[in-house]
Amino acid sequence: MHSDTGMVWRRRDWMVLAGTGVFGIRLYGADADFWNRKDPSDWTDDEIQRLLTKSPWAKPASAIPEPGPRSSSSGASAGPPGGGAGMGRGGRPQNETGNTAPPSQGLIVWESAQPILDARKKSLPKEFKDHYTLSVSGVPLRQIGDDKLFDQLRQFTSLQPNDQPPVQPGTVQRVSRDAGSVLVGFSRDVLELSADDKSIQFTTEVGRISLKTKFDTKEMRYRGRLAL
Repeated sequence: MHSDTGMVWRRRDWMVLAGTGVFGIRLYGADADFWNRKDPSDWTDDEIQRLLTKSPWAKPASAIPEPGPRSSSSGASAGPPGGGAGMGRGGRPQNETGNTAPPSQGLIVWESAQPILDARKKSLPKEFKDHYTLSVSGVPLRQIGDDKLFDQLRQFTSLQPNDQPPVQPGTVQRVSRDAGSVLVGFSRDVLELSADDKSIQFTTEVGRISLKTKFDTKEMRYRGRLAL
């Protein structure tokens, strides 16, 4: 009898604790926000990799093929690489065998945020001082010449906080450590962001690929402050 009563109380205690979220904090919270609990010097390689690839400051973005060629102001058409792919049903590109090519995955990282700077242990190029700076990678950038690429990114890239008008970047540069990545900078004098902007949408087009992702400012807090 006493043993059964003890079992009842133990179950009840477990239910109470679960309702308070204690287990969620222990199992998930501590793992999810290590950047706010540990000094950057104590971050493991796995934690740094997670911060740089899947965190409030690093968002995957599905690369959606545009249904037709995109022309830049230079008049050049961004056709399929190698000229051997056409467009399939629904506007998705086809490979040379006629099969519909699967969508690729891009990655957008908020490079000017302090936790990202701490993870990389490297400053941004001087051209991006006083800029909100993001990187774009995971899409075919190497095959596009700098002039054409930078021209297109300036025209078709934007940051849009909440329902405010979108703002285009003023500075674009390839990432020296990886020619397959590019930095885009938005002047802080032109674009004012704060915690009042609950979400910030990033959109860009590269060749005939469109990328779009959204950042949640409520999650982008580092050491008690909004980190952008």
